[in-house]
Order: sequence, then structure tokens, then C-alpha cells
Amino acid sequence: IDVSPYYGHLKAEQVLGKALKDIDRSKYYLSTKVGRYGKDGVNYWDYSAQRATESVYESMERLNVDYIDLINIHDIEFADLEQVCKKPFPLW
Repeated sequence: IDVSPYYGHLKAEQVLGKALKDIDRSKYYLSTKVGRYGKDGVNYWDYSAQRATESVYESMERLNVDYIDLINIHDIEFADLEQVCKKPFPLW
């Protein structure tokens, strides 16, 4: 299942978290994204390692899970490729 905090400005993860709450975690793979966000109708991008780490933990909370199988960098065409490629994200 692929989701993102950007989709619906957090709503997609919130709704999916409710739907998955009673499903055995071993029954599905879960993917989310970091880098692109939205709130109150405003879109913004933040590809920093700090924000990515915060975002993963926030997503896990909204999704009611202890881990995420795959983390993607959302809309990399908007990223500073120097930052993304040469300053690695932390390993979770």
C-alpha cells in the first residue's frame, strides 16, 4: 500500500491508519514518502534529514504501525539533488 503525508494533506494516512488498525501487520507491505508536505491548503517541500526523520515517525503514528517497509523521496524533481544525493538520509 502506497501513501504519503502529502496526499490529502495528511488525510490519506489518517484514514488508512484507521482501516489498517485491526489488520495483522504481516499481511501487507506499506510505503510512504518524505520530502513533500501540505497543510491548510499550502504545499511545501523539505528534503532535510531532520524533517525526513520526523516525517517517518509522524507517518507511523498516523498509520498506527511500528514500521514502514519502504520510504520514498517524494517529487525528487523539486529537490536540491546535491542535498539528496551527497548528504545521505539517516538510516532508520
